[in-house]
Amino acid sequence: MRNKRVVKWAANATNGTILIDGSSNGAANGQLKNPYGILLINGSSNQIYLSDQNKDYVGIWTFGAGIANTTWFTANGTDLNQPTQITMDRYGNLYVADMNNQRVVVFCPNSTTGNVVVGTGTNTTPTLQHVGGIAFDSNLNLYVSDINENKVFKYARL
Repeated sequence: MRNKRVVKWAANATNGTILIDGSSNGAANGQLKNPYGILLINGSSNQIYLSDQNKDYVGIWTFGAGIANTTWFTANGTDLNQPTQITMDRYGNLYVADMNNQRVVVFCPNSTTGNVVVGTGTNTTPTLQHVGGIAFDSNLNLYVSDINENKVFKYARL
């Protein structure tokens, strides 16, 4: 997070290969502020989903391009607010932990507009304060960690 770049390390390597260099902390495209979640795009060897917590976005990056593609994700027309972890289910749906909006958002394949699947974006019951990590088990139950409440919530198969 501090160096604002993505580096590939081969097994037993002493030096890594910089895949995305966004080391010039800024607001422009191609400049990372606080990269957080990373996920290789299914079927691709040179593209990733990358969340940037301080720039409030998830974008598609191509290795070596130095700049994110123009694909940005929003949730029902609202902005993400400090997205952290990202994961994908077996059907290719992208899930984003939208920390400061107290929710988890899902993006169907080939869509840049998501739907809220957990949380409401407000502090209501069940309370999600600050969504941290998200993960699925083999039965597609969703686990959500809340870093403010020090709890992990299980949501039955979505």
